[in-house]
This record gives sequence, C-alpha cells and structure tokens, in this order.
Amino acid sequence: MYFGKMAFDPGHYAGANLGPAGYYEGDAMLQFGLELQKAYDCFLTRTTGKDLDLKQRGLLAKSAGCDAMISLHTNAPKEASGVIIFYPVSRPQDKPVAEALGKELAKAMGLTFRGAKTRTFSDGKTDYYGVIRDGLRAGLKTVFIVEHGSHWEFAVNTKAKIAACVEVYGKFFEMPAKEMTYEQALQVLSDMAGISVGYWAVRKDIDRWFEKFVIDLAKGTLRLKEGK
Repeated sequence: MYFGKMAFDPGHYAGANLGPAGYYEGDAMLQFGLELQKAYDCFLTRTTGKDLDLKQRGLLAKSAGCDAMISLHTNAPKEASGVIIFYPVSRPQDKPVAEALGKELAKAMGLTFRGAKTRTFSDGKTDYYGVIRDGLRAGLKTVFIVEHGSHWEFAVNTKAKIAACVEVYGKFFEMPAKEMTYEQALQVLSDMAGISVGYWAVRKDIDRWFEKFVIDLAKGTLRLKEGK
C-alpha cells in the first residue's frame, strides 16, 4: 500500500539518547524494529547496537529492494510530547499519508498527534534531516521520520506501545504477517503463556478447533498481541 516494500530504520545506536532512568532511545528503537521484523519479516537497516551513518541507512534499504523507509525515533526534551512525522519537502503528496499514519499511531498509544511536518535549512528547499536527504538520494521513493512521542512517554509501558505500533504499521502498509511452521506457532503460544510446549498436545486432543487456530497463526492470518 502507498509505497511498495517498506524498510524500517531503528534510529541511532546502542546507548544513544538517555531519557528517564533506564530508557535509551537507540536501544528502544532497536527493540521496536526487531518486533516489526519478527511480525512481518521486514528489512531493518540495523539489527544490532552498531551505529550507521545516515547515508548507509538509505543505501542499505535500497539495496535490499525496498521502495521507502521509516526511521523510528522518540523525541526530546520532555516537553516534545506526542507523535510527529517528518516527510520530504519535495513530496507534499506524502502529507496526507503521514497524517493518517500519525493519527493511527497516536491513537494506538494513547498520545496526542502533533502533525505531519517538513523541516528545511534556511533555503526552504533542502531537507534538514540527513536520513531523509540521503534516503532520497539513494533512490527511495520517500522517507519518513516518526517520533513516537517523547522519551518519557515511550518509556512508560514500552512493550505495550511497541506492540500497538507494530500492529498499526502492519495494517497501514498491508504487510503480511510472517509465516511460521506449526511447531514455531506452538512455541509462540507457549512463550506468551509461560508454559511448556507439551501442554498444547493435550489441548489439541481436547479441543478440535485448536489445530486450526495454530495453523492460522502459522500462516499469518492470525496475529496475537501480548498481554490480556
């Protein structure tokens, strides 16, 4: 939907940008990206804490066959609350998409939406953010920077916020859920329930619907959210 194959760019690097005690933007965004990859098998510019320069991020996404990229971030200072999306100044047609996505993300996290914006140097023509400039130069159709609230907002119930945003991105860009084997689906259920895989063999014998339930999960037609 909208742009074709989407890449995600976990912003910064391990230990970058301290927020409230124990929260680091670079670490949280990597966790965020890995959950997106786990759910949709999407391309990530980084899967470790290693830093990448801004040019590398766009080039990696393009070389992986991606058409567009979303750079994952949270914001500072504390007063910079709410969801903000930056889009390229050369692509005003992206504003409605960015606004729709931002509203959905904000709603899912219970935050305010502060708008879809551009930011340029004093010439009014050149994108301020290098990840946008270099992504377009690499040949990507577009690049969004998404600030998923402030560090202080995202640090509260981080795991739940990530899960909510992962679901929004999947639906918004129509990304199919990653397929699993039957055994992998059983493991997912076991991990979420905190019980042994052997338990499900008993359930399968008792409940005839259970096998279809696991097959649907494995095929990606069913997605589970953590928590109650």
